[in-house]
Amino acid sequence: MGQKEAALAFTPISDNSAYSVSIDVSDFAERETLDISEISIPAVYQNLPVTEIGSQAFFRCRTLKSVVIPDGVKNIGDRAFSCTGLTSIVIPKTVEKFGNSIFAECKDLASAKLPDNLKRIQNSMFEKCGKLTDITIPESVEYLRDGAFSGCSSLKSITIPKNVIDIGNGTFSGCGLESITVAGDNQKFTSNGNCILMNNGEYLKAGCKTSVIPKGVKCIGRGAFFSCEGLTNISIPNRVIQIDAYAFYECVNVTKITIPDSVEYADEEVFYGWQKTQTIQVNEQQSQKWKKSWKKGCKAKIEYRELKS
Repeated sequence: MGQKEAALAFTPISDNSAYSVSIDVSDFAERETLDISEISIPAVYQNLPVTEIGSQAFFRCRTLKSVVIPDGVKNIGDRAFSCTGLTSIVIPKTVEKFGNSIFAECKDLASAKLPDNLKRIQNSMFEKCGKLTDITIPESVEYLRDGAFSGCSSLKSITIPKNVIDIGNGTFSGCGLESITVAGDNQKFTSNGNCILMNNGEYLKAGCKTSVIPKGVKCIGRGAFFSCEGLTNISIPNRVIQIDAYAFYECVNVTKITIPDSVEYADEEVFYGWQKTQTIQVNEQQSQKWKKSWKKGCKAKIEYRELKS
């Protein structure tokens, strides 16, 4: 069956003063075989500006490799380009509002140029973009939302700029990161040992496969190493007193981990997904104080030891 050609659809918005654009095919299954490798979105249609790329506008247009977004577009809706074949993208400065999961599961997306006035990288914006290697978080960014770069397995390094004040859950889960750096003048976060830290270095927000947990850390945060498959070895310092939920979730390539006697509390599913070939050594007396579901979903061998006097 040959590929079907497709046209753009324009919908009036803002009291008929502007247009929203999308592909002129509503059936998602049909979109997958459209003959639509390149698109240049016009800045003007029927003498009115095109200011919006609608929600799911090009969702599942898998043959779409290239798109030009004109100056004047102000809003890009949820999943607008998700599951497309895009290889690169440049977003103009005029875009003020971004939806969630805009480029999620764009498996061929290797580079993305973000505008230097961007404030938020939204939920799952680049989730499962497995070839993404070239991206710089602009200095203007203040918020990195949940799962923004989760599953970006080819992303090797990232720098958190000075204005970031919030990093969501699982922002870098499942990434291939080897280097994490926080700008020295950031007032909320710091970096050390390829870890993102908070609270004067006492709270570990996120790590990667090359992380060395600093000795000053007291709490390993929620999902800090979530789905970090590249992690093979990690040592927990004896000042750590708390391990939050999902901290080492699906870290399936760690051979053995030792939880020091200093840990007073471990939350739920800390080691979910661990396999029989892995070993977790814990203090038996201390572990009785932890949340009962701390080892839920964990098949690893649990070695118990006595509390040191």
